[in-house]
Amino acid sequence: MRDCLEHGGELEHGVQPRIDRFSEETLRQAHSMRGMPRDAACELVRCMQQFVVWHDSGDQVPRESLLRVDHYSEFGTSWNPSFGAGWWAASSIRLRGSIARAFRVPTFTERYYSDPANLAREDVGPETAWAEEGGADILLRNGWFLQASLFARQDDDVIDWLRATTADRWQTYNVRDVATLGFEVGIRKNFSPAAMMLAQYTALDVDAATVTQLSKYVLDYAPHSVTAAAAFQLPAGLRVAPRIEYRRRSRATGTSDYVLLDARVGHRIGRRFDLSVDGTNLFDADYEEIAGVAMPGAAVSVSLAFTR
Repeated sequence: MRDCLEHGGELEHGVQPRIDRFSEETLRQAHSMRGMPRDAACELVRCMQQFVVWHDSGDQVPRESLLRVDHYSEFGTSWNPSFGAGWWAASSIRLRGSIARAFRVPTFTERYYSDPANLAREDVGPETAWAEEGGADILLRNGWFLQASLFARQDDDVIDWLRATTADRWQTYNVRDVATLGFEVGIRKNFSPAAMMLAQYTALDVDAATVTQLSKYVLDYAPHSVTAAAAFQLPAGLRVAPRIEYRRRSRATGTSDYVLLDARVGHRIGRRFDLSVDGTNLFDADYEEIAGVAMPGAAVSVSLAFTR
């Protein structure tokens, strides 16, 4: 339902009930995996969502507010508001800011998964967080566009996998609170609909309470990353889009640096076919996005798309 108010804003409100259920086969697998009660699997995903949205379409300071209410039969009710606003400080400078609360229930894997190296705990609970962001969008000369953002997030009861020694299995816990502070700046220029270039830098700082056990995820992040990408057209109708990224990753075992190069070359064949050759990790870098999980090496794939 939507109501229009006198000074140009819009109020949207409504209710969206939703019930998600596992299939019979999934329930049988879950029961055999952990001896999990059938009712517990159904209640894990049953939820109801309500939304109330306020839009103000004023010219100078457009803003939007959202209230999301989630109710879970097992985890109770969570009220999650958010608010965002933008302001054109000048004809070429737009300032923006937002704040929001988030709520995440544990996944099936985090509560019931089991294998020789991992043993999830059924009593793990939900996470909550507040996130804030502020920044500026600046239109520069000759078509250049600059964006800068400062963002922060405060997570409570973060779920992580812990173990006392390397001989033990990983288990899930609502282990600690985590505070994240970050900065991102990027510049972009569009030369034509088929040609562009961009560069971006992101910095992260994560502060989390110390735990006495080994942690799998919480302190696994990239404090510095730099990305550059482009897209342009060559003779004979070839389209080329390279992307290179440098990351410094930090985890409990130390830091690691790696560079990833991806590229795509495309060509239109007639009116209905698009031929693409994609290369990923072309430097064949050895790296892990998640500790203990090696990412694929250099790879090339070919695809042919048909359009009517």
